[in-house]
Amino acid sequence: MMRVGISSAGTSAAARGGHVRSAVTRLALDRYSLAAIDPDDSGLLYNVACIYGLLGEVEPAIDCLERALQCGFAQMEWIANDGDLAALRSHARFQALLAGSVPPRHTAST
Repeated sequence: MMRVGISSAGTSAAARGGHVRSAVTRLALDRYSLAAIDPDDSGLLYNVACIYGLLGEVEPAIDCLERALQCGFAQMEWIANDGDLAALRSHARFQALLAGSVPPRHTAST
């Protein structure tokens, strides 16, 4: 997983280590921080997608991954090979993202 920021790295480590409660708590803090500080930070969005993937939350993971791509995350090789996203691999939306089909970003004016 590409790690951006100390908090996101700690969340991933907690989820991988089997400390799901800790990971969920950190995820909540990450999402709060993300919304409050920079909701368009593609690296943070990617890391949140990875945490959802580790927790088996496929739909929210793909939602965050789509948003990360819409906000400029361009590391398709990371996405294709990241073990944190293994739970998403067979999902049609994930496959579409890998094929380059990213839904348009919705803004307040659209």
